[in-house]
Amino acid sequence: MQALMDLAVGLAVGFMLEDTGLYAGEDAEQRPTAYESLAWKEAIQKLAREVAGLPDRERLIVRRHYFEGLTFDQIGALLGLTKGRISQLHRAALALLKKRLRKAGEFRLER
Repeated sequence: MQALMDLAVGLAVGFMLEDTGLYAGEDAEQRPTAYESLAWKEAIQKLAREVAGLPDRERLIVRRHYFEGLTFDQIGALLGLTKGRISQLHRAALALLKKRLRKAGEFRLER
């Protein structure tokens, strides 16, 4: 289960950061080296720490959306907020994550 969550987070963050210059995609057919696998694992751990440091509501939205696969409508219903407000909070959470990851130093996700 943890490996599946790690994969989901990795894919989600890859898509989130794709246009930021923090993500370097490669040919999907190329197998990662041991070093690349370790770097990927460390990047996921760093991301998990940053997600854990988000404000409560934003952390809940990120976890529910990426870990549990809930839609913004579903999350909104659980929190008593509109889909639009969930979208705003989600966008703010991603912006904060990007800012913190940039501040922490080079952060690259590679496949």
